[in-house]
Amino acid sequence: MGPALLVRDAHIGLHQGDVRGRDDDLGLVPLLHLYGTCHFTERTSLVLDFEGVAASQGRAVDLAIQVRHQLPTGWHVSGGYRTLEGGADNSSVYAFAWLHHASVGLGYRC
Repeated sequence: MGPALLVRDAHIGLHQGDVRGRDDDLGLVPLLHLYGTCHFTERTSLVLDFEGVAASQGRAVDLAIQVRHQLPTGWHVSGGYRTLEGGADNSSVYAFAWLHHASVGLGYRC
């Protein structure tokens, strides 16, 4: 558990014919980071990786749940689910997105 920092570079643009509108917003968002594992066997574990924050102006969530299997060579393979969700609701903008992903990974630990 600990802090993380999201660098948000938001851009909203709209154009129709000769009419154009644009709104840029760059900011830093402090997040809470949680990471945990639950070992099923000596080599196989469930991994939870979360970063997020919620406030009256909006929220940001990055959540991954994976099953990781350690190979005898130092490499590991993993697969699971990841979701990214968030947005803003304030006086100048209302925008939210929610993305879902299947994830597959390969890693090495020395």
